[in-house]
Amino acid sequence: MTPPQASVFTEQQDGETFLFLQLMPPTATAAEQRIIPREVIFVIDTSGSMGGSSLKQAKAALALALTRLTPNDTFNLIQFNSVTHRLYPTPRLASGSRLHEAQRYVKGLKAAGGTEMQTALTHALSQGANQEASHRLRQIIFITDGLVGNEEALFAILQRDLQDRRLFTVGIGSAPNGHFMRKAAQFGKGTFTYIGTTTEVQNKMNRLFLKLEHPALTDITIQSGSSTVRNLLPNPLPDLYDGEPLTVAFRTTTLPDSITITGKQAGTHWETTQSLVDAKPRTGIAVHWARQKITQLMDQRTRQKDKTLLQQSIVELALKHHLVSRYTSLVAVDVTPVRSDAQTLHSHALKTNLPHGMQSEAIVGWAQTATPATLYLVLGSIMLCLTWLWSRRHLAG
Repeated sequence: MTPPQASVFTEQQDGETFLFLQLMPPTATAAEQRIIPREVIFVIDTSGSMGGSSLKQAKAALALALTRLTPNDTFNLIQFNSVTHRLYPTPRLASGSRLHEAQRYVKGLKAAGGTEMQTALTHALSQGANQEASHRLRQIIFITDGLVGNEEALFAILQRDLQDRRLFTVGIGSAPNGHFMRKAAQFGKGTFTYIGTTTEVQNKMNRLFLKLEHPALTDITIQSGSSTVRNLLPNPLPDLYDGEPLTVAFRTTTLPDSITITGKQAGTHWETTQSLVDAKPRTGIAVHWARQKITQLMDQRTRQKDKTLLQQSIVELALKHHLVSRYTSLVAVDVTPVRSDAQTLHSHALKTNLPHGMQSEAIVGWAQTATPATLYLVLGSIMLCLTWLWSRRHLAG
C-alpha cells in the first residue's frame, strides 16, 4: 500500500502567506484493505412528502446498506415522520437474525405524517453513548428528502452533539433540500449523495458504502512544530476517502519550514512531514481561502447572537478579496472614455428591431390606433340621430 501523498502551493499577498494543501489518498488492493468495525445508525424519513417513488428509493437504498454490514458491526434503524421510532433501544450486532428482522422492518415502512426531523437526529446522536464503541468507526446515514424549515436548529444540534461521529446524508426525490443536506454532511465530516431515480440507487449507494467501509485516513490534523495550524479551512477537516483528494487552505503571517500531517489509517496512527520551503507559487489561493472563510463565518450565525461583528468581518473579507457575499455585491464601472471632449455630438433616430421574420414593407397601411375609432364615431352619430327622431315622434304622439 502506498502512503497518502501531499502537495503544497503558496501565494503571498499583503504581507500574508496563503497555502493550499492537496492530500491524495493511498492506493491499496482489495487484499490490503482492512475492514474497521463500525457502528452504523440508519435514519430514514417516512413523512408524507416521501410518498411514492421517494420512499421506494429510500427503502431500496436502506435494504442494500443492510447487506453490506459485517458480523463485527453494530447497527440500528430509526424512522421518523410526526413521531420517531427505533428498531432497537441501542445498536445491536449485525447478526443474521437481526439483519433479517431489519429487512422486514424496512419492507413495512410507509409514508405518512409530518417531518419532525429534530427528534430523530437527537436520537441518532445519542445512540451508542453508553456502550464501548471507542474502537468503532461511528457513522450515521441520514436518508430524507430534506423538506424541513428549522435548518438553523438542526445545524446547532449537529455542531453541539456530533462528537466523533460521521454523518452521511442521502437526498431522495426530485427536489431535496440540497443546502441543508450538504451543510449537515459538512458539519459531520461526511458526504452528500443525491438519488434522483430508482435506477441510480445501486450505483450511487455502492460508491457510498465503499467510503463508509474503507476510509483512507481519518481524524486528520495539521501541525506546525508543537502547535496546530490555525485558520485551516474547511473546519472541521473531513476524512480522506479512496479516489477523492482532500484540499485544505490556510493563512499565516510567518511561513514555517514544514508542517506535520497526522491521522489514522485503518485504525493505526499515521504521520508525515511536509516541507514548505520548496512550495510552488500559485495565484488564486488567497481568494480561495477567503471564500471558504466567508462560508465558515456564515455557518457561525447559528450560534452567535450578536451578528454585527460577524457581518463586519464578512464585509471586510469580501471587499479585500473582491468577492460577492450576503452583504456585498460587485458593480462594474467602466471609466474608460470612448469620446474626446472636442468631438461633436450627433443625435439620430435608431431603427426599431422587428419581430423575427417580419418585413418592413408590411408595416405600411397598419392602423395607427388600437381600435376602429372612425367606425365607432359614425355608428355613434347614427345612434344619436335615431334617438332624436324617436324622441320627436314620441312627443308628437
